[in-house]
Amino acid sequence: MVLNESQVIGPTTEDRYSPLVGSTSQVESPRYRCPVVSCHQSWYRHSADETIPHCPIHDLVLIRDSKGA
Repeated sequence: MVLNESQVIGPTTEDRYSPLVGSTSQVESPRYRCPVVSCHQSWYRHSADETIPHCPIHDLVLIRDSKGA
């Protein structure tokens, strides 16, 4: 069976994805960790509005461990 163009379903110009101009795929989410070297507690800040928590084990404020916004 031979199909003509009107019978073939495929992506149209409207169906294609185009990212916004100037947008990036990388999102900065800085990591914070307990200042006690042997402690494994860490936390990622997803918003600048979030308060940096304390380590649940040592009750110390977590410190920034990575670069980010």
